[in-house]
Amino acid sequence: MFRILAPFALISAFLQIASLATAPTDEERNPAQPVNAVIEWNRTLLAIVRTPGAQPATIHSTRSFAILHAAIYDAVNNIEPRFSPYLVHLPDVPRSASKIAAADEAAHDVLVFLYPAFQVSLDTELQQDLALLPDNERKVQGVAVGQAVASQQLAARSADGANVIPPPYVPANQPGDYQLTTPNFAPADFTQWPQVMPFALEQANEFRPGPPPVLTSDVYTEVFNEVKSLGFIDSTTRTAEQTEIGQFWNGNIQDFWNEIAQTAALQRHLNLERSARLFALLNISLADTTIAFFEAKYTYNFWRPVTAVRLADTDGNPQTEPNPTWLPLSTKTAPDPSYPGAHSAISKAGATVLSFYFGDQFTFDVSSESLAGVTRHFTSFSAAAEEAGLSRIYAMLVKSRSSLMAFFTTVLLVSLGSASAGGKDPLSPSPVRPGNLDYRIELPQGYLKVYSVSDEFNDGAYYAHSSYAIYSTHGTLVKTVENSISRTDELIPWEVVLPIGSYTVVTRSARVGEVRVRFLIKARQRTIVDLDLAEQETYRRSLQTSYRLANPSDS
Repeated sequence: MFRILAPFALISAFLQIASLATAPTDEERNPAQPVNAVIEWNRTLLAIVRTPGAQPATIHSTRSFAILHAAIYDAVNNIEPRFSPYLVHLPDVPRSASKIAAADEAAHDVLVFLYPAFQVSLDTELQQDLALLPDNERKVQGVAVGQAVASQQLAARSADGANVIPPPYVPANQPGDYQLTTPNFAPADFTQWPQVMPFALEQANEFRPGPPPVLTSDVYTEVFNEVKSLGFIDSTTRTAEQTEIGQFWNGNIQDFWNEIAQTAALQRHLNLERSARLFALLNISLADTTIAFFEAKYTYNFWRPVTAVRLADTDGNPQTEPNPTWLPLSTKTAPDPSYPGAHSAISKAGATVLSFYFGDQFTFDVSSESLAGVTRHFTSFSAAAEEAGLSRIYAMLVKSRSSLMAFFTTVLLVSLGSASAGGKDPLSPSPVRPGNLDYRIELPQGYLKVYSVSDEFNDGAYYAHSSYAIYSTHGTLVKTVENSISRTDELIPWEVVLPIGSYTVVTRSARVGEVRVRFLIKARQRTIVDLDLAEQETYRRSLQTSYRLANPSDS
């Protein structure tokens, strides 16, 4: 009933649904594979990066995950183009080609190139996967597609700046400046990462956050004393659960979110195509978030807590007391500036992608890389992200629990809403860009959900929420919202964050042409708009108007 007002929304423009969708073939439902190719190869990469010495010390693993899943996604999507391509569009791809073979071959070729020491095991894995498929022309065609896509993806990243020799870091000597940290005083790492070419952002500093708090400010004082108390290795104020949380999330935070995504995809029985899209969205977002936060880290060069506490007598703040022997719970500190925090940034990005796909309320367990046999239980992605961020306070690795959640959400949305390195998707509306955000300023915001189940989605017999546009009171387009995300979330429309104020939702209707609903956003409150009721009211009024025109004496 309601029709799409604008063809692409910011959050889904990067991988927008195309009009050529077809039902999955029997091959994609082959029970011979316990998991689909996307999850299998994601597990393979997780195993590689967790192998001691396998990940190059100067290459961040988020890049590998992004290249892997961009290749898998484009390989599958070239055969059945249900979404916009990320980077590679091959001409004259036969629709009969095996998508599984294409995904397997693309994943294999990317990982062999990135991790040549694992070629024997990767070759074996590919041979075993292809052996599950019939030996026919479909498999041959799929392999060819996978090879072509992987080659182009790798070529596009060959000069992205990741492989340059990291420039040496020379610490400054003023209070607040980052210093190499005890006990091993390791040199600063990933100093070249701010110059790495993003996967979707136009540039790394596109949404650089405002500076960390001034050392003499109340904000700094509060956070300093909280972290000094809770993060101390011999803390008497940290609870047993907080200690477990601080240790539980140690490790590469992007690995946790890839495993959480695997759990969610398996619980919701995502097929090959939807899994490919999910993991591409997730890992491209994580990769760009990483590039962006390293750019911010090496712009502000803010000291780590172990330095701040030991040298508190130099910060000019009478409310901060030094402890010259202070050590964090983990005893070791990541060798890079503290602000902004990686765990909070990556976790917010991961939770936002998964909430976009499944809705925030989702029950799952997480296992730890550092605490064998320990799992933690969550009922929402946002709760896991919040705990992962807080864990760095308990472990005393970051300076503040606030790591610019709003900033990194913006980075994430642009990553999802942008096209590939080849340029913007021409059908994607320009994102609303807030510019520099200062985490110390809490902008008054509220939330909007727009419900409608009147428009049949073109991917099977189920109903999805109508797309709509949001306009300001002055008639300026604020944003367009696709609002129909996947088969699994048809009852959970996308939640939009807006500054407080008055707006108008506009959508198309087959029955009345256009429906407009004015609404008010209040601070920290959710506004719900029901387009079905609005359409019914518009239709009722149009009937009344028609009747009055036909019967003027009754007016």
